[in-house]
Order: sequence, then C-alpha cells, then structure tokens
Amino acid sequence: MQKNIQCILIKPEHTIRQAMEVIEKAPHNCGVSGLAVVVDENQQMIGVVTDGDIRSAILHHQSLDDQVSMIMTSDPIAVTNNANHMKMYEDVVTMLNGSTRMLDRAAGKIIVVDEEHKVVDVVSFLNLIQQADIKTKKIAVIGLGFVGLTLAVVLADVGFTVLGVELRDSVRKSLEDGKPHFYEAGLANQLRYHIGKRMQIAKDLAESDCDVYVISVGTPVDSSNQPILDDVRKAVKSIAHVLKPDNIVMLRSTVPVGTTRDYVIPILEEISGLRAGKDFSVVFAPERTVAGKAIKELRTLPQVIGATDSQGAEIAAAIFREMTTTIVRVDSLETAEMVKLINNSFRDLIFSFSNEIALLCEHWNLDAYHVIEAANEGYPRDPVPYPSPGVGGVCLKKDPHLLYASANAIGHQSNIFGISRRINEFMPTHVMRKFENFCRLTNQNPAELKVLVVGLAFKGWPETSDMRDSTGVDLVKNLQEIGVKVLGYDPVVSDDEMRAFIGIDPVTLEKGFISASAVFVMNNHPSYEDWNLYSLLRSMNTPGLFFDGWRMFHEEEILRIPGISYSTVSQNLGWPE
Repeated sequence: MQKNIQCILIKPEHTIRQAMEVIEKAPHNCGVSGLAVVVDENQQMIGVVTDGDIRSAILHHQSLDDQVSMIMTSDPIAVTNNANHMKMYEDVVTMLNGSTRMLDRAAGKIIVVDEEHKVVDVVSFLNLIQQADIKTKKIAVIGLGFVGLTLAVVLADVGFTVLGVELRDSVRKSLEDGKPHFYEAGLANQLRYHIGKRMQIAKDLAESDCDVYVISVGTPVDSSNQPILDDVRKAVKSIAHVLKPDNIVMLRSTVPVGTTRDYVIPILEEISGLRAGKDFSVVFAPERTVAGKAIKELRTLPQVIGATDSQGAEIAAAIFREMTTTIVRVDSLETAEMVKLINNSFRDLIFSFSNEIALLCEHWNLDAYHVIEAANEGYPRDPVPYPSPGVGGVCLKKDPHLLYASANAIGHQSNIFGISRRINEFMPTHVMRKFENFCRLTNQNPAELKVLVVGLAFKGWPETSDMRDSTGVDLVKNLQEIGVKVLGYDPVVSDDEMRAFIGIDPVTLEKGFISASAVFVMNNHPSYEDWNLYSLLRSMNTPGLFFDGWRMFHEEEILRIPGISYSTVSQNLGWPE
C-alpha cells in the first residue's frame, strides 16, 4: 500500500472536466487507473467517480462544468487497512451480498481507508484474492477415482485442508491406509504423506463444514452411448443438503454441454433454497490431465474456469493458482464444458484418421508407420500421429459420445464424431481378424491355441494401471469368445487387478511366451524395448504370430526366427502363402 494516492484525490466542488483530467493522468502518476476519489476538507472519503460515471454523464448530456459531486458514487466499496488480505476479501464479499453495488465498476477497484476514513490505497479485487490466504478454504472432493484422488492429493500438497468423499468401502479403507487403488506416478508417496493430516477420508458430507465442493464422479455412457448422470445427481444432492451462503460448487466431471446450468444448478437451488450466482457460486473447471502424468500436469497445465459469477470465478482461480501458473477464464459454464469435450474429441478424431490410413495401407501391405514417418519428415504443418490397435481409456472413448449427445440435444446432426468412434472401436476387431486369418492360413483351431496378450492397461506410457476401455482388454474378450486360452502380462497392472477385472491368468513374460501360438503387444510400455526378444520368440510354438501393435520392434529381428510371422496394424510379413 505504497501508492501516491494524493494524485487521485479531488474535492466535491471540482468539475467533471477536472475529474477527467485527474483520471487520465493517474496511471502515470500513481499507477491507479479508472477512478478518482472524492474527499472532504479533512481528506476523508465521501465518494468515488469513475470513467464509467463520466461516460454516463456525457451520454445524458450533462455539462462537464458541473460539480463532480453530482455524479459520484457516495457508497463505494471500501475496507480498512487494519485487516489482513483475507479479512479484507471477506469484508468485500459481505458488502456485496444483498447489495446493488457492482464489483465490476472501475474494473473491480476497492478503496482502502484508515480508521479515520482517509484513503491509503486502491486495490483490485483480483489482487486482493491473490494476496489473501486462500488456503483457509476447506475443500471437499466428491469421488476419489483417477480424477478426484489426484486432485485431492495435490490440493493437500499445496496446503489446503481436503476432505475426500468416497462411497466404496474397500477404496476408502485402502486410502485411509495410505494406499491408492490405482497406479499413478507420484501418487502413493503424496497420499501417504498427507493422509490423516491435511487430507481426511469420509463416506459422506454429513459432518462436513467445507467452503468448496468439487464433484469428480464418473459420467459413463450406456449401451446406446447416452450419458449416465446418476452419480453426478447423487453428488449434487449430497452437496445441496449442506450448502451454505458463499460456498462454491465446482464440477470437474466431464458432462454434455449445458449440464451444469440446466441440470446441476436446479437441483442445488431446489434443495438448498439458495440461488446460484447470488447466494453461492457454481464453477465448471474441466479436468484435462493425462493418466500417468496427472500429478505433474495438475501443476503445469492451464486451468480453464467458467462460472456463474465473477466472485466464484476469482476464488476458483485463486485455488488453482496455488497449483498452476496459468488460469484461462472463459465467459460461461457452457464454454468451459465445451473446452473439455473438444480437447478429447479432437484427439480421438485425429487418431481415427491415422487408423483409417493403416486400414487402407493394409490393402497394399504397406507399413503405415513408415508411410506416416515419411509424410511428417521435414514437413512443418500438421504432423500425422501414428496408428494404433485402437484408442483406449475412458475419456477418449466416452467424450466424443458426450459431444455428440450435446449436438443432438439441440437438433444438430453431427456425423464426424460417430465416424471417428466407429473407426477407433473397430481396430481391436481388425486385430482379431488378423489372428483368425493367420489360424486359417496355418490350419490351426483357435480354441486349441494358447495366446499371450501383453499390455492390458489402456496405454503403456505414461504408465497407468487403468484397464477401463482398454483395447487390450477388448482383444482378450474377443479371443475368449471363440474359446482361446488367453494369458495376460502387463508391467504395471497387478495380478489381482488383472484377475478381478478380466478374469484371465496373469503370467510372467517368459512363461507367457513359452508355447504361445500368438503374442499380441497392445500398448506401448517402454520396458518392452528391453526384452530379450530373440530368446522369447524362440520359446513360442510354430507356426506362430507376433503382433506389434505400436511398431516398437524391428521386423528383421523377428523374421529371423523360423516359423514366426510378424504383423502390425497395417502390414503382414512372413505369413504363409
């Protein structure tokens, strides 16, 4: 509070023209823009005049020679300088509640006065929030899956008091013991450090006294690819029963556009009796981290924020600013909802292009990886991604359907998202057909063969143990349907997780290769590059098939082994004629 405030002080008898001159010079003289403070003979504040007030006066044909007292605001938002930043912030919020005064006047400027009501500083509401101790806010995270648990742990790590709410008894017990129920780089250590200290686990919100409620539950789609919002509804209802004035409800779950305003807010208002945007704030802050790097990306990715009101947006921004440096404010809840959907839908779309190229290349037995590599080499525009055995993971497989549902809800027929999904969902079937063709060419009965599927997590890098919507799991199910004995290996997924999730026998890599008639590499874990591939392939039955789903191996090395055929998503080498 060291500004030269004298340069923006004027007397009530000064003219509007003189006020204009003061406001014009103020940014250069004392770093304050957009307003002048009106004081009496004792230098005590009696009002404020802004450049907006002057514009309004001119529009109403008021003379610039009239006294500034005729257009000044006599009850500007002001706080005393004997309080800390958090107290100042709370005082401002209290003054705004139930008031007709608007914070966005003069760009959200707040006057700071001393005990004698003399002006000592002018601050912006944004800076006040940034300087306030936002960490006094207690935050509840509802839903401790991949999205919720990583966020809760990072919030605790930067200094917030966090209540994690989880309905599943087994998950809750594991977390209370400091053991996450899935693998995520860096998660286990941070959970063990904060559990029972800054982070507590609960079954519900019955005993909560939180300021911010974050919804991070799953939003799957049904068999018709329609969104299921049951868990969102349950979470919203539980919050509504404990919601208090000035609370913030933040939705982080991915939802169709319009869900927050048209579905979430009405439930909150009906049960709580409070009004969104007036009594409490609602924020949509999409999660955009990648599994395997979530802890890191929560601290580095820009955070998008859309809100019902500016105060809620500012507080949400202040919370996330403790984790990441870049906040992207958007103008509505719907914009923020759309951001998440287009990020993942675009990725799914470009991956489908590459996979369609791979299917096309197979007709000429071309290596799609080499084709794309040549197309990208030295070409500065729009690099084409490499193909894969399919696009896995909950988000990329689900979000295009949510975007399609959003379009369909307003009568907009959009085919592109459905087409991209069909291409990517076909890829595991494409891989399965390769196996069936190989069996036909080698006169083998698939039901009599042993097959090893490597890579059951939906991706190999960044590392994750998440098998939901995994293309490797899709292939296992296809193989099981025709009676194949399937074994599984994954360097990250635990044996118990593999048995429970898909019901196949986990094996070591060496045991899995022994006497296998086919081996399918379905994700891209970097440890595969350290295999003693020659020795492993020699232990397979012949004729045998080695499917390299991510083009991680050299075909020359594989084809040196007699009786072993090699295949990628687009090419078959060494196959029987």
